[in-house]
Amino acid sequence: MCDERDAHVGNKIHILHSMLKRRADAMISDKNAKDLSGSSMYLLEWAAKKTAKGKKLYQKDFEKNFGMTKSGISRSLDLLEKNSLIRRVADEEDSRKKQIIVTEEGLKVTQEMNAEVKATEALLVKDLTKEECETMKRLLNRMIDNIKSEEGTKK
Repeated sequence: MCDERDAHVGNKIHILHSMLKRRADAMISDKNAKDLSGSSMYLLEWAAKKTAKGKKLYQKDFEKNFGMTKSGISRSLDLLEKNSLIRRVADEEDSRKKQIIVTEEGLKVTQEMNAEVKATEALLVKDLTKEECETMKRLLNRMIDNIKSEEGTKK
């Protein structure tokens, strides 16, 4: 077992998150992408990929995938909707549910940002072997599961 006193894993993850957020915000600022945050762009990009594959998306899908709170996801989706990058429409089968649809403008913005996102992903793993990448993903998923299980016991 890893000695938590020597690990400082949370701090390293926080530093990496801050660096990625600054980079994403700078990309958006350079593209003049409607005053959106980096996290909003990640949500939009993810939604565009999923809907391109024919998947219907709802707010709960965003909450599950991004591990954010309902209010955090709602604020991000509100901003995307305000900027005409997504629409919320009543689901055909259950009008209480709102389906999230990426607009043409949302698809255009997403396509413009894809090259920068791919470059950032490549930079993250540039000096890592395939095995190291797989190990890292597996370990990060275990850490996520650890936090999720702890959160589940506090409810």
